[in-house]
Amino acid sequence: MAKLSTAARKKLPAKSFALPGRRFPVNDAAHAVAAERLVGRAEKAGSISPEQAETVKHKAAAKLAGQRPSPASRTHDQGGMEHDRSMKPFHHNVMQHTSKDR
Repeated sequence: MAKLSTAARKKLPAKSFALPGRRFPVNDAAHAVAAERLVGRAEKAGSISPEQAETVKHKAAAKLAGQRPSPASRTHDQGGMEHDRSMKPFHHNVMQHTSKDR
């Protein structure tokens, strides 16, 4: 995640934070992901309410909209590995084998 210095944080507009009091910055994708990951911890600790947690999740998701593959574009192979269908396939066998090669 990109480091957000105190000076840089103070310069951010209030709309760059998910909650009043300049809590949970969502000014960029890295901070939005961090907010999504840390909001549960803050809620369990009692430092934010469930309603505030939902607000953080909503604002972080809005920041990230269009920056991540949608769940519909994800698939799993037979080994349980997750893949993004929107990516071009990678062929391990670069050379094309024909019946003459055998």
